[in-house]
Amino acid sequence: MNKLIKHLEKQGISEDTLTAMKKTDRIKFIPLTSSRERAYEDTALSIGYDVTISQPSLVGRMIDLLQIDSINNILELGTGSAYNASIISKLIPYGHLTTVERVKALGERAKKSLRDKNVTVIIGDATNIKYKHRFDRIIITAEFLSEKYIRKFMNDYAALFAICVFPYDGWLWRYTKCGDSLIKEKIMQVRFVPVLEGTV
Repeated sequence: MNKLIKHLEKQGISEDTLTAMKKTDRIKFIPLTSSRERAYEDTALSIGYDVTISQPSLVGRMIDLLQIDSINNILELGTGSAYNASIISKLIPYGHLTTVERVKALGERAKKSLRDKNVTVIIGDATNIKYKHRFDRIIITAEFLSEKYIRKFMNDYAALFAICVFPYDGWLWRYTKCGDSLIKEKIMQVRFVPVLEGTV
């Protein structure tokens, strides 16, 4: 793990995010049936159900792009292995993370591994849930197929000043909402599985 952390330092991951990643042992989020011997490599790995755990450098980069504050109320669409969620939870000691997973087996696994009081795991179709409040930060770990939907989702659930990081059209994007204005930044090319409607 130390080798991985040193690699991430060279990738420019922030000190705060690195500290949270040091406290989050990646191997614990990889099922026994997967390639656990590669847990500390900077590579994506299958966790079953046509889902992967993203490479650590991409996880760190996406979290850094959120510019998280310790009091933020954050929404994650796509819990997956719960690795991202575990890291984020350590960055918001006075905030809260709501993470949504459509695959029931993965959601149940996440509930067992994410026992922090500042994390809520929801099992269901993230595109059809009516959230009770708005979020300061939104991170999406599956690719939406419509920019129109992303904008609508932010209008419905992003706070007045909010940041959303997500993959779309083969690129990683950051949208920053400032009142009625939306600043769009195209960050880097990425590959994610598409958002699938319906709960499994």
